[in-house]
Amino acid sequence: MTAKARLTSEQLEALRRIDSATIANAIETFGVRPHTTGFMGMDIKCMMPELGVMVGYAVTATADSQTDGAPFEPDVWWSILNAVNDSPKPAVLVFQDVGPRQSHSCHFGDGMATLTHRLGAIGLVTNGGVRDLPGVRALGFRFFAAGLTVSHGNLRLLSSGEPVEVSGVQVEQGDLLHGDENGVVLIPAEIADKVADAARCVLDEEAEAMAYARSEEFSLAEIGRRMGIVLNG
Repeated sequence: MTAKARLTSEQLEALRRIDSATIANAIETFGVRPHTTGFMGMDIKCMMPELGVMVGYAVTATADSQTDGAPFEPDVWWSILNAVNDSPKPAVLVFQDVGPRQSHSCHFGDGMATLTHRLGAIGLVTNGGVRDLPGVRALGFRFFAAGLTVSHGNLRLLSSGEPVEVSGVQVEQGDLLHGDENGVVLIPAEIADKVADAARCVLDEEAEAMAYARSEEFSLAEIGRRMGIVLNG
């Protein structure tokens, strides 16, 4: 496992004030990974966009709710609860569904959300399903999931603390995640303390570009010049 970022409360608050799309843009400026990696796709949906930005440290697990008759393993759930309790805060649960029927899986509802929230978790990211949105929303707990499922099925928790993969993103215990209505992005540890400042620079540049696009001085020729296009005549 690689070294993980540990930010101050002020640094975390700075990240919470910035949307996830801008965070993704800011990460690109450091050149630490390809622009096509490190973020989850449209298969992971923000279920509570009204709750705003989620920033927290990953607590990982694998789960299966679609193997009928398989026994529940309380020791794994106990391990997950202890991992949330011991995690730097805030914690974000990351559950990889490994069952045979992901479209019908369900790994979290208001009961599990209430318990883990009490221990310091603020959200769940999963390629499986979730339920009980009204009760979970009332906690301020966020769901990023493949979709909603009415039944919990036959819930099994198979592992805790191991690396997982959700929507093509490899997530390790302690990784820093940033999510909102735009989606979820993993912030690389080596630049985590610099991303908020870079994001503010991105916002300033975007504000200047948008102001020009709305101004009376706007022209297509000037846009071409800014793009480095060589115009004839």
